Amino acid sequence: MGKIQKQLQACLRAAGLGEGRGVSKKLGQAAIQIEAELKAEVHRVYRKLGGLLEAFPTRRGKWDLECDGFVIELDEAQHFNRSRRTTLDSAIYQALPLFPLNLWREYCADRERDCLSKAGYGGWWTNSSCERQFGPAGEKGDLDSGGSPRWKQRAFYDFLKDLHPLICGFEVVRISIYDIVAGSTGHRTVGQVLKVRDPSRDDGGALKRLIESRRSV
Repeated sequence: MGKIQKQLQACLRAAGLGEGRGVSKKLGQAAIQIEAELKAEVHRVYRKLGGLLEAFPTRRGKWDLECDGFVIELDEAQHFNRSRRTTLDSAIYQALPLFPLNLWREYCADRERDCLSKAGYGGWWTNSSCERQFGPAGEKGDLDSGGSPRWKQRAFYDFLKDLHPLICGFEVVRISIYDIVAGSTGHRTVGQVLKVRDPSRDDGGALKRLIESRRSV
């Protein structure tokens, strides 16, 4: 768990929302089983991103934060770019009405420069594993000549995580550092809230309300 995820955890604990040991723990990082009716669309998205493998990967990495019966994914700057925007065009999202689709599309369009600043070099841009999946990288920071295999890989893994409500029956709640929350000190972004060294109950309450607004219960 990264520093900002730990801060989110602390804020939510202050608001009375603790960690869970539910279905997400049982799944761990195991490969997900995608039903036949979804598999063709997932494969289409993988190819649209430039995926090269005959069978697309089905391991999606760790969850940011696990709660009772649902998980939280906190998306930072590196998650918003044209590759992620490609996945958000999938018709699958029509079956996920609580996913903040239009907002995530806006972030992908408006915040790609932030992504490039944070993830336009080194392992953020490419590595051998990513290139096996998505081909060689373009020049570092050049989005028009091959682009970033790592961005494509991250976007696809985010897409796989988004499918879990349809496949496994538990909720995935996405929030972003760019989301706006309202607290006693006014409106701030989630990123600004999570920079506070000692999170208050009010900070945690604002984040908890945001999370609850993206849940079905």
